[in-house]
Amino acid sequence: MCYSATTSATAFAISVLCSTYLIYSGNKTHNNVDIFAGIVTIMIGLIQLVEFVLWKNQDCNWINKYASMSIPVVLYLQVIVFHIANKYLYNAKNPIYDKIFLIMNILSAIYIICLLVWLSDQKLCSRPSVSSCRLVWAPFEKLSNYKYGSYNVGWVLLLLGFLFYIQFGITLNGYENLPYSQKSFSFHKYNYPIRNIWPSITLIAALVYAIVTDGKKMADIFGSMWCFLSVSYGIVSIMHI
Repeated sequence: MCYSATTSATAFAISVLCSTYLIYSGNKTHNNVDIFAGIVTIMIGLIQLVEFVLWKNQDCNWINKYASMSIPVVLYLQVIVFHIANKYLYNAKNPIYDKIFLIMNILSAIYIICLLVWLSDQKLCSRPSVSSCRLVWAPFEKLSNYKYGSYNVGWVLLLLGFLFYIQFGITLNGYENLPYSQKSFSFHKYNYPIRNIWPSITLIAALVYAIVTDGKKMADIFGSMWCFLSVSYGIVSIMHI
């Protein structure tokens, strides 16, 4: 997440501009890879729109609570939209992955619904971290502190959510890279290796840093990752590298 309402609004505006350019340029040059990058950019940028709303409602009102609850929903929708875009733009066919994707996202939907039902009864307020002044996403902070009896099982539940979300990296890279899939002409004509691995590098770097710090700032770390990605991914994509 970003440091303020201004930086969140700026990050979202940059993502919108980059997305618009990539989709327009992609349509004009018949470059489906650019169109896909444009869709990815705006979906990542949506998190910053949510954060802008959160920054503007720091008195912990109902807007802050429901904007906070929308965060896991937006993250879930990213994976769904990326998968649909892959199939539509690349005519990608991978029966094995499609079945895995269906099962994983049914489980993800159940996970999200259960999480939202539980969160609806919780007192939520996404506020800045004392240590870094970035917003701490209340749903994940609340979940990380969840206890079953005397056992803190919150980190296990967070890890489960991360495993569902790991599909994010697969669809961003284009699952045409997976075995037995139908290759698209556009994918081979326009191949940008740095763009392809950029989100994965960012995710892995955030995860490694979270592990090194014993998970004490996981919510803060992964939130900051989105502020960085919402600005950098669109720019990297426009650079065509």
